Amino acid sequence: MMDVYEHIAIEDRMALHAAIKSLLGDDGRVFISVPTPATQQYARDHDPSGLQPIDEDIGLAEVMDAAAATETKVLYYREVGIWRYCDYAHFVLERFRNLAPVGVRKLRPSTGLRNKIKGILCGRAEDRDALSDYIGCDLLTSVPKPLTRKFRVAAGRRKGLVSAWLNREE
Repeated sequence: MMDVYEHIAIEDRMALHAAIKSLLGDDGRVFISVPTPATQQYARDHDPSGLQPIDEDIGLAEVMDAAAATETKVLYYREVGIWRYCDYAHFVLERFRNLAPVGVRKLRPSTGLRNKIKGILCGRAEDRDALSDYIGCDLLTSVPKPLTRKFRVAAGRRKGLVSAWLNREE
């Protein structure tokens, strides 16, 4: 759930938690991404028009409440920087009722998804190899290839892109 949970009113969360609880399998996980309370406060102070009618603060206490209500555990919680440092929180709630034994798995490279992504980003087959470092180094290569100049973006250009994005009219 990306940028959804904070828009659920507190009085409506019980229904959402019940739905997650009933839909999540015995070994299921749900990923939730929300703006941090600091980000919400910054928006209230500097750009209140950018807030939604319902924009609740979601902190660790609310994450723990969600885990308890959905009968899950917090598998992962991390604050990450998307537009500003620590502006989003990502968390994963997990239910595991069947503790299956852990077996040693053989590492096998998965190139199918990587090639599909390359196909979407760059349709021509001869240009696909140039995307390998942008998407990630191939596990089978012993020495990672240097980044291609095609995907290097100067710091000034990145700042300009961010500025244009933040100042866009919606």
